[in-house]
Amino acid sequence: MIGCSRVPVPRYAPSHQLDVAAAHTALHQYPEAIGVLTQLRQTRPEWLRQQRYAADILHKIIRRRRSLTSEIRDLADFVRLPL
Repeated sequence: MIGCSRVPVPRYAPSHQLDVAAAHTALHQYPEAIGVLTQLRQTRPEWLRQQRYAADILHKIIRRRRSLTSEIRDLADFVRLPL
């Protein structure tokens, strides 16, 4: 049996996570979408900052929410999304 630490992570895995965040957003599951984006920020910060798709997802969340948490504001700043 192969240990999990020896299994390579596919290069497309972060892109898949953005799709997961988009799906949560489409289902109005905003905390889950923010959680996925936050996890990507922690694990792949340089990659996430370059992804327009991440900013688009976050923009949809911001448009649909009545108030913005500090976590959402921090993510928006991180992906250079003006508020």
